[in-house]
Amino acid sequence: MNMYNRPDYGMYYQCFMKLMKNHKVKYTDKYDWETEEQAANLRRSASKQAQWENSKEFFDYDPLGIDCAPPSNKSSKSATTTTQEDVVVANLALQKK
Repeated sequence: MNMYNRPDYGMYYQCFMKLMKNHKVKYTDKYDWETEEQAANLRRSASKQAQWENSKEFFDYDPLGIDCAPPSNKSSKSATTTTQEDVVVANLALQKK
């Protein structure tokens, strides 16, 4: 892996999920600094499944297709600079999901 490769965030997520399962830990478990009342209130307010819990599609989605070095035929400035148009296109693609 180098600075141009996109990390496999899905793999990292799955590793953390396996660790949580092995240690019988849940996202809804109380932190050390929380009172039982605070934890119970949070569990009640989070009645439905969080969006990130089904995250495979999110982690696999790469609207910019960044997984390699920029083409050598472009100038270094234009090849490495994200333009306003790139941001707009990426945001539109995310909104369609």
